[in-house]
Parts: sequence; structure tokens; C-alpha cells
Amino acid sequence: MAEDTVILAEDEALLKFEATMASVWYPKGEQPEILVTGERKRKSFYGAIDVKTGKEQVYVCDRQNQGETIILLDQLKKVYLGRKILLFWDNAPWHRGKKIKRYLRKNKDLELVPFPAYSPDLNPQEHVWKEARRNVSHNHESEDFEELVSAFQNYLTTTTFSCNFLEKYKV
Repeated sequence: MAEDTVILAEDEALLKFEATMASVWYPKGEQPEILVTGERKRKSFYGAIDVKTGKEQVYVCDRQNQGETIILLDQLKKVYLGRKILLFWDNAPWHRGKKIKRYLRKNKDLELVPFPAYSPDLNPQEHVWKEARRNVSHNHESEDFEELVSAFQNYLTTTTFSCNFLEKYKV
């Protein structure tokens, strides 16, 4: 593999307006108040972590499908212009359809490697989602969904994540 090849691990996540609950410290005998808006607002995030640098590329959209996946792939090609991209991802339906196969035939500088089925523990991007949720969206008190989306995206793009994905493959 060429030294300048970019190695990315990709996955998608949904950010919902309703706060997800995590452990919190609270005074003994008191109960936390949990805001329930009843609003079904949500955004899809495509994330790809560079496993060498820990830097994250993010694409936000309304839903996950082949068209949006192709937009992400185009975005990655622009960010890493002129470099070969090795992209690890799961077997989501929008990763393996006819549009994706047609796109890949035209883009030889992009190689996709599927993770084994039902193995999210192997994907370092899953750890990025977990950390972002813990720091931004768990137990949030935001009253503005776009503000929450912006905070989530900002956290992803300004944080360098720890990634030991390649450690087990060093010879």
C-alpha cells in the first residue's frame, strides 16, 4: 500500500432531538427533570475517521441512502484530492446498491472494504459516535435542534480522536 494512501473507517449515526440519558450525579433524594418535547426532529450524520491521524470528516443530511452516500464519497475525494482512499465500512443497504457499484466503477482511486457482518466493535467510527454523544447529546438541555446539530458537528470536526485501528496490523 502506498504511503500516501488515506485509510478511513466510515459509519452513519442518527442524532435525535430527544436527549438520550446517561448516568448523572444528582443530589440524594432528588429526581432529575427530563425535558420531553415530543418533536421527532432528527439528522443523519455520515462520519469517516482517518485512522492514521484521528481526524474526522463529517457529512450531515436528512436521511441515509445511496444518493447521500455518493455525496459523502465525492466529499472525501475532494478532501483527499489525488490520493488513494481505502475506506472500511459496514454492509448497510445504501453501501451496496446499484448506484454505489456504478459510482465505484468510475472511481478507481476509491477502494471499499466491508467490515464483517454484525461487528460494530471493529469499526473505530463507532467509538467516535459514542464519544460525541457522551460529550454533546447525552443529557443535553438544548431547546434548539439546529443548535444541537451544530454542536455535534463542531465537536466531531474539531476533536482529534484516539484510534488504534492499525496497531494490530503492524508487522
